[in-house]
Formats: sequence, structure tokens, C-alpha cells
Amino acid sequence: MKKKYLFYKKGAVALAMFFSVLILAGMPFKVDGADTGETPSEGTYLKQEVILPEGCLKAERVRILKDGTIRLAYMDDSQIVHIVDSSDGGTTWEEGKTLGEILDTDRILGDVSGLSIAEDGGVFVSILSTLKKEQLDPEDFRTDRYYISADNQVNILDIEGLEEADGIMNSSFTEDGKVILHTIGEGIIEVNLADGRVENRYTDDFVWYFGVAGNRLIAAELLKVKFYDIDTGEALEDGKLLAKTLEDDPQYHTQALNGTSLVMFAGRKQEDRVYYIDNNGIYSYEFNTDIMEKIVDGPFYEENTASGIMDFTKDDEGNFYVLVFDVASENIHSEMYKYSGMSGTI
Repeated sequence: MKKKYLFYKKGAVALAMFFSVLILAGMPFKVDGADTGETPSEGTYLKQEVILPEGCLKAERVRILKDGTIRLAYMDDSQIVHIVDSSDGGTTWEEGKTLGEILDTDRILGDVSGLSIAEDGGVFVSILSTLKKEQLDPEDFRTDRYYISADNQVNILDIEGLEEADGIMNSSFTEDGKVILHTIGEGIIEVNLADGRVENRYTDDFVWYFGVAGNRLIAAELLKVKFYDIDTGEALEDGKLLAKTLEDDPQYHTQALNGTSLVMFAGRKQEDRVYYIDNNGIYSYEFNTDIMEKIVDGPFYEENTASGIMDFTKDDEGNFYVLVFDVASENIHSEMYKYSGMSGTI
């Protein structure tokens, strides 16, 4: 069975003759009885199905580059990670390269963690590797943190304060190319991609999950959701409704499986809002009005399984991209969704 890549693409209403149309009403919320008298966005969404690259078992990360190219990182059934591009919206995929080919290393690559893709096409990844020999000694194992630039120049980062044994749970690039790491040992930090210096320290508390949206970092810490200014590292006091909504979710104290996430965030710097996704749908939250609304209905995967969301992002045209890893169906596979408003505003 072929893997499927599902899109919701912005375009003329005539396209609805070919694709399913979802009509989703905005569902506004308010805090302390405040009433703005308006629903920020209501609209119709178009669903288009596209095929994933041949050999893709688990789609790990996706990013829409500044020129509109879709860059995808996926794992095949041999656990090898590939980086591939599509310049035509996913209709065709270039051959791409494996991480081993890009890194040009004679070591055997093992566990991959913290992989993320920047809008200029750069990649951050942490990799455990070994020497090629029959009898391995403990010193033959090594964890390296790589930054691969858009033109495939490789920089091995010696990250300030981070021991080799300290794991990287996740990473995310900001809109302007900064990389934020969720680490075991140093908490959530911004790292300089040239020399590994820590530029900002946001929190060293235990964090269930985190995300980047525009100029805000959202961290689901042990008991509370907190917001931080990405540039300064300072804690922010807004976002009370969003924080309470996430904290009240029964999934708040749950770890996702298979590298998936229960909640992910997206947003652009020019917007004073954040978008987030869980299995119930996609939501928009506006900071200056404290209004939240549901803009897309879920579910995206079968509940109470090891399936989940791998990635969630938003491009400059207002389109949302969702990667889902499905282990509940007969054939384990990945899907991708793109949501775009046919009417209304996002």
C-alpha cells in the first residue's frame, strides 16, 4: 500500500470539484466574560491527497523553504534518514540524500534525535555513531550534534555545557534561523550554530513539550505552561487562556511515543497569535484579545495508540502542514496534511 500525503491547498473554488471540502466553523472562547463581538476566522478548507516519496516509512520533519520548496526528512524501513525536496507541491520528489551521504562519514550512524529543518533548508540533528569494527569498545560510541547548512556544509557543534551523555529531546528552528534545543541536562536553550555557544537559557525545569511560534517560545513545564521571548529569554506574562487550556488537558502529563508529539505549535513573527494542534483539531489563539478558536477538526490519528503528530508548521501564505505517523492501521505509514482557507482569513 502506498503512503499518502494529504494536502489542503489554497486556490480557486473550482478545485473543489476534484477534492473533498471541509466546512469548519470557528469556535471562539473568551476569558473573564470578555466579549470581542467577533469571530476571528471562519472558512472552508480543501483537502488534496499527494503521494509521499517512495520508500518513506516514517516522515520525521517537514519545512516549507523560503522559495516554496517542501523539504522532508524521512526514515526508511532500514532506519536510514533521507532528506528530500519537492518543488511542485509534492507531486514529484527529487532523489535526495541520506544523512550518511551528506555527512560523508566512515562511521556507522545509529540513533537520530532532535532533528529539525530551518526555512533556509539547514538541518540540525544529534546522532549516535560507532566505528566500523566487529568488537566494539565503549569508547567506539560517540554522540555528535551537527548543523548542516543549506548548501550541505557540515559543522559538528561542541555545545556549551552539554555533556555527550546529555540527550536532546527535540529541537526547533525559529523563523529567522535560530535553533532552540530541548535538552536533558541544560533545559531549553538557544545555541549558536557557528560555535555551539549558548545564546539564551529559557528554562531548566522539567518540560513535557515545547514549541516555537513567531517570537514566542511555549514550554509545557512540570506544572505550568510558560511563555518566553525568544530574543531576550525573558518570561512573558500573557497567554493566560492558552496556558490554562493546555494545563487542563488530561494529556498534559503524558509523554508521546515513537518521537511523536501530543501538542505542537506554529506561528509567524508578524502575527500576534499562535496556532497549535492536538488530535482534536487545529486552534488559533490571539494574544492581544485572549480569544481562542478551533479552525480545523480532528482527529488526525486513532486515539489510544502509539500513533501521533510528527510535525506541524505554517508557511507565509497561511497554509498549515501536519505530519502524522500511523501505527494503528494495517500498514504502518506516514501521512501529511496541508490546510488552507478557501474563504475567510487565517
